[in-house]
Amino acid sequence: MKSRYWNTVKRALGVSMKVKSPISVAVLLLGIPAAFLPALMAKKLQQLTDEMFSLQYDTGSLDRCIGLLVILILMFLVQLCVKALQDYSLEEDQIHGQHYLKQALLKCKCEVRYPYIENEDRFQERLELVNRFAGDKAVRSVSMAVNLITTLITFISVLVLLLEVNPVIVGVILITSFPAAWITYKQNDEKFFWNMYWSEKGALIIHYYGILAEEKHMQEVRHYGLYPYLLKRWHSFADSYSSEKRKMLTKHTGMSVFADILRSVVYIIVLMITAWQIYQNPILGLGLFSLVLALTGQMQNAASMLLSTVAGFFAAIPSMQEFFYLQDLPTEENGEDKSILTSGDIEYRDVSFQYPGADREALTEINVSIKTGEKIAIVGDNGSGKSTFISLLCGMLQTDKGSILVGGCDVTQETARVRNSISAVFQDFAHYEDTIRNNVTVSDISKNTDDEKLYQLFEEIHLDEVIKQQELGLNSKIGSFSENSNNLSGGQWQKIALARAAFRDKGQVMVLDEPTSALDPMAEAQLYEDFTKLTGKKTTLLVSHRLGITSVVDRILVFRDGRIVEDGTHQELMERNGHYARMYKAQAQWYE
Repeated sequence: MKSRYWNTVKRALGVSMKVKSPISVAVLLLGIPAAFLPALMAKKLQQLTDEMFSLQYDTGSLDRCIGLLVILILMFLVQLCVKALQDYSLEEDQIHGQHYLKQALLKCKCEVRYPYIENEDRFQERLELVNRFAGDKAVRSVSMAVNLITTLITFISVLVLLLEVNPVIVGVILITSFPAAWITYKQNDEKFFWNMYWSEKGALIIHYYGILAEEKHMQEVRHYGLYPYLLKRWHSFADSYSSEKRKMLTKHTGMSVFADILRSVVYIIVLMITAWQIYQNPILGLGLFSLVLALTGQMQNAASMLLSTVAGFFAAIPSMQEFFYLQDLPTEENGEDKSILTSGDIEYRDVSFQYPGADREALTEINVSIKTGEKIAIVGDNGSGKSTFISLLCGMLQTDKGSILVGGCDVTQETARVRNSISAVFQDFAHYEDTIRNNVTVSDISKNTDDEKLYQLFEEIHLDEVIKQQELGLNSKIGSFSENSNNLSGGQWQKIALARAAFRDKGQVMVLDEPTSALDPMAEAQLYEDFTKLTGKKTTLLVSHRLGITSVVDRILVFRDGRIVEDGTHQELMERNGHYARMYKAQAQWYE
């Protein structure tokens, strides 16, 4: 356990140094000699007080008083400058730290093995926790460590001066500093536990607030009069969240008030001890009182900060471990070969797959061969395994049993090469806040294509009229955040996704997952008509709930309960009068 803790600390310090600029490092180092200033200023204040008192008896020097005052003012200005630089450095570190943290989390999410995206091992909740709380602890670890060093310097320098005055004072301050440190440790520990425990509840609060606040849900909310119901659901989580947080805040406030009262009582006791000491021995001078007055506060703060910083640093280690948990998750092994496969043959060999935590397999003993150029429709009930079939083909998931070959290459072993040879339109396709041109060409950024070929592609997908309506044509920015809210309809966005897949024309395989879900009937019928032109000679796998598309494919794979229960042409499957025939007849009125 200890080695794990120290390994976490070392890694956190390394990460923290990465985000620091040379100026930030210089300011941190400057803080080390500046840590002696509180003790030096208190000593000079003592000398100034004694010198001014001596002036009343003509034994002091006015020039020396002025000199000491100037030195005190200069020390005070230096302290102010160092504090200003430290505040600036802290802000700069936070900017760099947040940038590093966001980049690290994005990298993790885009490279981690895909099952984690499906929330294996509570990945999504832990990602949110690190994003909101835990990651900041790691990127600030060097600052925390240097603050510990500077606080220690201040503590020791003040300690030495107070020991010269009265060791009893030191003992009293030290003993009463432990409660403050313990309170800080308990507060940090409880905050971390609270953040972990309530991260899921916080996500639900955001979810229900989003339904009420987002424009895309407003028609349904108003139509069904859902505002009272959704508000009640939001309150059920938000009120519980607020109540628990209020309890913790009340508890922590009470603990902090107790610590403050204790420090104030100790302060008075120390000053009374000093006053009695001067009364018994007036030769000590009033300067001793000003010295103790200044040093007592410094000693209390330094002792409390020293103990609480140590406690807080080690209390933050669990947060840091959450950050490094994400960093250490296994990533996809795509390989370096990104060449294009020359064959579009696909073969599933005894493939089975089960999602973590599921009580049954999503796919069971799938065996199927697809030849280059074949057009395959994949149909079946919801939850029958269609999307899992596609996710395994694209290397998002890895088989529990069996293997998948594309062009003779094992998807698991050569994921990058297989993906580079597949064009795909996924069911949840992306809307990029960018130009129309970039929304299409992003699928193959290395490919050089002139406007004429792009317009030709849009004509094939019947999206050319939309381009003509745009003021800047292909260079028009689209999306919710574009100028004048130049957004497209759901069907138009789906056609953009189709164009994106068609633009990537080097590969031998095309995957279309529900490509007509957002299209109107006329556009859907047009897609069926243009299907061969769109897919060309590529091996094409088309997942759809709308069985009208099955009339333009070579074969149909019918999924049910994770198995392929039927395989054949539309005519063959209709003649068998099995599951496919029943599904098709249920939708027949759509296509008559």
